[in-house]
Amino acid sequence: MKKTPIVLVVVYLLISCMVAVGYNSIREKEDTVAEVWNPADSEEDTIQTAEIESGPTQTVETSPGADTEDKTAVGEEGQLVLMSGVTPGGSFTPAPTEPPALTGELTTTPETEDISGTGTPTTAPEQPSGTVTPAAEPEKTPERETEDSDGERAEVTYDGKVIGYCNTEYRMKEETLKTIVKMVRKEPYISSFVLYDINSEAMICYNEERYYPVASTVKAPFVMTCLWQIEEGVSSLEDTMEYTEEYSVKGDGVIKKEDLGTVFTVKELVEHAILISDDIGYLMLQGKFGHKSYNQFLKETGNKVTIDGGSIKWGQTSAMDSLRNWKEVYRYINSDSENAAFFAELIKNTNKSFVRNVLGDEYVVYNKMGWVYGQCCHDHAIVMDEQPYLMVIMTMGNARTENQKFMEELAVILNGVHEEMVSTEEYAVE
Repeated sequence: MKKTPIVLVVVYLLISCMVAVGYNSIREKEDTVAEVWNPADSEEDTIQTAEIESGPTQTVETSPGADTEDKTAVGEEGQLVLMSGVTPGGSFTPAPTEPPALTGELTTTPETEDISGTGTPTTAPEQPSGTVTPAAEPEKTPERETEDSDGERAEVTYDGKVIGYCNTEYRMKEETLKTIVKMVRKEPYISSFVLYDINSEAMICYNEERYYPVASTVKAPFVMTCLWQIEEGVSSLEDTMEYTEEYSVKGDGVIKKEDLGTVFTVKELVEHAILISDDIGYLMLQGKFGHKSYNQFLKETGNKVTIDGGSIKWGQTSAMDSLRNWKEVYRYINSDSENAAFFAELIKNTNKSFVRNVLGDEYVVYNKMGWVYGQCCHDHAIVMDEQPYLMVIMTMGNARTENQKFMEELAVILNGVHEEMVSTEEYAVE
């Protein structure tokens, strides 16, 4: 009976020793982990510090083209028909980005967008940074410029956006430059513009080599090449075409409401294509006149993208390519060609123009708009000022809605820039 307490005491002591050893082992492991996450020489928790310093995690969406592999395809005649990774007729919905605050500094940092004219970005497009701290009143940096090798082009970079100047010593006032840069940053989609004085050939441009779906802006230069062929005796405005299934599409216009088999004159098709941007009218004209004459025109004017008349009936264009085309449109409507006055009357009375909306009360505006719903919206215009000029504005985004305010405001600003430019320099009027 006396041995039982001794056994119990021994068992108790053994258990106590085991518990002590296990507890010390656990504490050693905990101390080791604590040293990893919170070193002895750190005054506060590093994880907490990181959260305080960086703030909430921000997700920056990529602008269109940033991570898109550019693609090209060669047509039957060897012409380049696809550029900038945009497939005609395909769905292309760009992601809006939140622009960083303007710093107000003039620099010479190269534009990080497609300026090669080949549709291949030289570097990744500029992306907004994570956290933006509004700048205090910075000291104004003296305006500095870079020029290309032939000396005909100068570039001014303001807050990362490059404005090009060609054939002119004029420079926009900094306040105007700041306004334009703020607008293209605020616009949730990529944009481009060209302002070109016809008599002096002075040009101010932004992002002019980026390619977009051409949309219905193609109809004006294409119809012009059809009229050229008519004047050469290939066809006549009174020739007729039958509306058949091969031309039936769901795009804009009124011909789609007509019965298959309805007959239209070439003149009616031209009027429908230009005045109300009828897609079937355009496709029927393409069926009548083909695409070779139009492609030849594009090549002669220096365009880098053509159509193949098959799967690619629309194509792509840049603001610079469009400018080249509309210089020829201006030349044609001011010529004594047989159909020049008829064509001029059409493009003076198109049913939609953001440029005409804001400048039409003061000037005659010849134009052709184009849009692809959910993809892009453009306006190409000739403004008949005392010294006439061309204005090309191109945007990605939801056609005719989100883009209208931006394009109309930019048209007003560029008109003021043109007035200032021609008033500060002497231009020889031809």
